[in-house]
Amino acid sequence: MDTHGYKSCFSCDLDINREQKKIIENPDDDTMILHGITFHVTDFVFICPSDDSKILEIGQIIRILGDQIEVAFLERYDDYVYYQKEHEAPNHEDLKYDEVRSIL
Repeated sequence: MDTHGYKSCFSCDLDINREQKKIIENPDDDTMILHGITFHVTDFVFICPSDDSKILEIGQIIRILGDQIEVAFLERYDDYVYYQKEHEAPNHEDLKYDEVRSIL
């Protein structure tokens, strides 16, 4: 959504000033200010998928290098359970699906 020079964040509707959005700052090695929002190493972030999916990915920032952020993606626990059951891993019968859990 675009209203009066501001752009709205996809996941939280936070308004971002268009001028702030163009500026990338690194106050220190573990911090980046991007789109007017401050990110730190170990922060969890939502990531827009590169495909047509509407489901946001979840990741944890593990390193900030200048204007680049390295992220460890979290896996959905249900995907892990599905894989284990599909391949009949040991004790796969004991695994339960859980839509809420994520794993690194």
